[in-house]
Amino acid sequence: MIRRPPRSTPKPSSAASDVYKRQVWITGASQGLGEATARACARLGARVVVSGRRAERCAEVAEECARLGAASAKCVVFDVCGTRSELSEACERAFEAAGGTVDVFVNAAGGSQACSALAGDDEDVDKALFQLNAIGAISLTKEVAKRMVAAVRRRKAGSIAPKIVGVCSVASKVPAPGQSVYAAAKSAYAAFLNSLRSEIANTGVKVVCVYPGPIATGMNGQERVIFRKNMADSTPSPSASKTAISRTAARPPSTKGRMNVDYVAARIVRSALADVDELVLAPQPIMALTYCVRFFPTLAYAALDVIGPKRARRADAGAVSYTHLRAHETEADL
Repeated sequence: MIRRPPRSTPKPSSAASDVYKRQVWITGASQGLGEATARACARLGARVVVSGRRAERCAEVAEECARLGAASAKCVVFDVCGTRSELSEACERAFEAAGGTVDVFVNAAGGSQACSALAGDDEDVDKALFQLNAIGAISLTKEVAKRMVAAVRRRKAGSIAPKIVGVCSVASKVPAPGQSVYAAAKSAYAAFLNSLRSEIANTGVKVVCVYPGPIATGMNGQERVIFRKNMADSTPSPSASKTAISRTAARPPSTKGRMNVDYVAARIVRSALADVDELVLAPQPIMALTYCVRFFPTLAYAALDVIGPKRARRADAGAVSYTHLRAHETEADL
């Protein structure tokens, strides 16, 4: 494991030097995977800028990052679902907070789903899922990419290559019954990132696409963004009742069969340092299923046709299980 040395020691010569005192901006950092990624970068001595919708929570995460060893820790509060002009303004504030340049951008903002396609008749839910996971993510990443490319052209030869790390989902690799609109939105963002990688390949800016499977988030009373049949039942939601929100917080999800969030965050940071193009990270049997879909699609879809109806029913009942072998509740993503 890469660890940041004490402050009294010189800059490390290991791979950690790629993050040590570098400017890292993480969205979705007020909870879940984004928060864990901010902590992972802080432990390596990065200069961290954390972003989310809740000012108080972002400030708490920034303070924790400072305690963990971040060279600096600041927060920029904004909503990824804002307009393009609002996202551009938020990007300006984040780059300013980072001292004018961002070395690593991690877009971890997102929300999952627990609702089958036929049960999801609320158009607002579909729009919100795409706005958060695709349209907002794409718009913000465009703004970041433009500024990174411009910054690279001003830098000296041999300086560190800036990284754009987009968190998508293994649902982009494997069909996700009970999360069909979510899978479509994350797939759209993944397709954008992979195309962007090729478009700016000659600029020196690197793009990493991350496909995590189910992660143990929503612990310790934290809310997860989960879209259901309608906006009122989704959490958290501006129209959701206090009763609905407290019910979700009081009944935290099982961690069985789900990846530890700090482990996933560490792998994401490591993959960004290694200049990989993508990272697919999921527990078994989901990981095996991704290979099956790729190399033996007929067999994979036959298995999914058996699993799918049951999983869709569970999603409509308020839970999502990843295979017929797992009866506990699992949620993909953040």
